[in-house]
Amino acid sequence: MLVSLFAAPYCWLYDQVLAIPALLLGAYAARSRHLLTAIALVNIPIVIALVCGIKIISAFYLWTAPAWLAWYLLARGSANEPLIDTMSSSMIMGSDRGQHLSQGEKSERDTR
Repeated sequence: MLVSLFAAPYCWLYDQVLAIPALLLGAYAARSRHLLTAIALVNIPIVIALVCGIKIISAFYLWTAPAWLAWYLLARGSANEPLIDTMSSSMIMGSDRGQHLSQGEKSERDTR
């Protein structure tokens, strides 16, 4: 989503609501309070500009999509955990299914 906002030939500020899920994922993954503070500080100029009457279609807001993308990449880079739990995904995909079963579950599966 963030890459599509970044690469769009035009992107109004209200189109950037599409960035919210990615930013929430980045906030969840961020292990640093400094990154969370940074995203809050990045929003201050936007709010000030809106309060001061700078129109939403102004070129002033062109920096926002690259800022969201950069912040998300920093947040994901600082995360200690992978985006997808590999054990859960391997269970869903069916690979190594027998390794994740307890002894009772294995014997129950084998008797079927």
